[in-house]
Amino acid sequence: MKPMLIEMIMLLLLVLLVGCTRGRGEQSRDLARPMGLEMSSELKSYVSDYVDRKKRGEEGKGRRSCIILSWAQTKDGKLCFEDRGREVKRRRMRANVMLSGEESLRFTHSFLRSIADYIMVGSGTILVDDPRLVEHEDGKEGGEGLKPVVLVGWKTWEKELEGRWDGLRLERKWDGAVVFIGGDGGDGGGEGDGEESVVREEREGGEWRVLARRTKGRWKGRNVREVLGRLKGREHGVVVIVEGGVTVLQQLLDEGCWDLICITKCPRTGEEVDRSLGKGFKVDFDFDEGGEGRSFQVGEDVIQVISRL
Repeated sequence: MKPMLIEMIMLLLLVLLVGCTRGRGEQSRDLARPMGLEMSSELKSYVSDYVDRKKRGEEGKGRRSCIILSWAQTKDGKLCFEDRGREVKRRRMRANVMLSGEESLRFTHSFLRSIADYIMVGSGTILVDDPRLVEHEDGKEGGEGLKPVVLVGWKTWEKELEGRWDGLRLERKWDGAVVFIGGDGGDGGGEGDGEESVVREEREGGEWRVLARRTKGRWKGRNVREVLGRLKGREHGVVVIVEGGVTVLQQLLDEGCWDLICITKCPRTGEEVDRSLGKGFKVDFDFDEGGEGRSFQVGEDVIQVISRL
């Protein structure tokens, strides 16, 4: 056999070998994708079925149907920053620190928000993260969208939020945000404890307004319950997703005011993510006693779901 022919045969075999190896690699990746999607579908079905059962059980009682607590944490339990004031300044200089991976973020920010009527956060989340809150931009069935609700202390509102509100991403993008303000009211507050009044007028052409709730001291669990009770949904009740921060979540955990908890656990420690991360829950919550739990692998993260028994 001529040397040139041998070279051509060897070259052809080499090309075929590389092609087969690449094909097997691509096939492996293609096979891996459906497995991830299947796991995501199982997680979504688990959550959807639970929320639907809660709705059927609560129907006609005129109160909230389901409260979902959702947060992301490092594998050593860190959620946010120790020094909020310093971190607010730092966040203006750089991008936000993300604990969730892309896949788990799609579950919490797209799927969970798509099945909720309201999304609730505290003022710390607004000040530090400046979130949009609503990712489900197409609205919900019946034309109703997800309504943001913010819990703010009166002093925080006057000193830190009121002047910045119009520039926040939440306010620029959505007109339906309702802010409940706790603490002793100043100008524009209601007369007498417990009264409610509009601090800022409805914006022309929009539905945005701020409701001032005059209560003494900072927000307590019973006051958060009170706010939840005031959120009216459709005939089937209302689904509220609470995304933080630690103070609001801690109050609801202490009060036992939850139906479903979704915890995204990233594979890194707080030190590995950002040295400023150092805060977690003050009181460890015994999830084994509080409800039934399941864990789902979503991308590089683990999402733990605890449902009220």
